[in-house]
Amino acid sequence: ILILCSILYYYIKNRIITPISQLTDFGSEIAKGNFSKSLLLDRDDELGRLSGDFNNLMIQLKENISSIKAIIEFMPSIIIQLDTEGKIMEWNRMAEKLTGLTIDDAKNRFLKDIKPELAVYLWSIEKVIETEKPLSLYRVRLAGYEDKFFNIFIFLLKTEIKKSIVLRIDDISELEKKDEQIRQSQKIESIGLLAGGIAHDFNNILGGIIGTVSLIRYRI
Repeated sequence: ILILCSILYYYIKNRIITPISQLTDFGSEIAKGNFSKSLLLDRDDELGRLSGDFNNLMIQLKENISSIKAIIEFMPSIIIQLDTEGKIMEWNRMAEKLTGLTIDDAKNRFLKDIKPELAVYLWSIEKVIETEKPLSLYRVRLAGYEDKFFNIFIFLLKTEIKKSIVLRIDDISELEKKDEQIRQSQKIESIGLLAGGIAHDFNNILGGIIGTVSLIRYRI
């Protein structure tokens, strides 16, 4: 009986308990964001098919997360994700270009310590957290970048687990220069129209004067 029980125990352990433990550990790694591992159970049963489904799930999650990160990374806007306390969670390469710091250097640090010129907008972040409504700020000048204009968009990113704040900062300096050129052209055009209107009115006045002078000369 002891020998039979031992054989049965090892059979159950190798065929059921160990594979289930591997599936559980694999699921925990996926939950932690570790997508570098794969689960190999060469079995033609339910556990084998379940391990295949786990591997496919991991591949799809990895592809989706990579796609989202690539979109954020190569956006022309500055993207900064903060927790509700103002600590940096993520940011893209444009944020690295603005600050000169990589995400590894900035992660878990307060934004106000890295970019104090953005600290003046912390009240906006608190307002967005309270109201859960996005906030838009246009044609903003940041300290140290007086020759540039920025549009700042602050919105709440809410999941079932936690809340975070996303800052999207767009450099609109080139657009502002083009708009200024357009405004100058419109001003010059307006001045030209005004000058043309004044000249037309003067011509009307001068026409009356010239006609009167012609009559006087005729009489003389």
